[in-house]
Amino acid sequence: MGHVFEVNEHVLIPRPETEYLVERALIHLKDKERPVVFDIGTGSGVIACSLQKMIPHSEIYASDISVEALKVARINNERLGTNVTFLQGHLLEPFTTPADLIIANLPYLNEEENQLEELLWEPKGALYAKEHGFALIRELLGSAYPLLSAQGVLLLEIHPPLVKPLNEYFSSHPTYSHYTIENDFNGWARYLTVNK
Repeated sequence: MGHVFEVNEHVLIPRPETEYLVERALIHLKDKERPVVFDIGTGSGVIACSLQKMIPHSEIYASDISVEALKVARINNERLGTNVTFLQGHLLEPFTTPADLIIANLPYLNEEENQLEELLWEPKGALYAKEHGFALIRELLGSAYPLLSAQGVLLLEIHPPLVKPLNEYFSSHPTYSHYTIENDFNGWARYLTVNK
């Protein structure tokens, strides 16, 4: 993404997979005149600030349940000279009007799995979720539909073991018109795109 971001013990360190998530978002937003974007679980604000930097005419709103994470995100917003609006709250709770894109890199690791050594210094609340890592993603899928514009898209980074529960979810909840799961540069299922 070409920018230096502030991070600390309250937020995740940005990773290459998230950079590709931003690139996927740009594809969906390129033809929008003034796109509205919600970045859910923004953490350091890397996704929200990067999108606003690359699409200056966009309206970017970013939420996080962590007050400490939002402090870091606001520092990055100021440092990059971007104009992101930050809101404190759980998932989509702070929002009432629709967005063209809802993007999120939510906690998706199984809290019952052995913790990887390289993740020991990162905030557990930003990494692990209940239901074998599926709980927050399932909750977001269940609440996003009315907050997407007519041609709105939901774009999520996922963990490869979640492919099966995702397929089962969409089979039993036929709310959305279409969804695709794409691999990352290592060949792992990593990106979920959901069309309203």
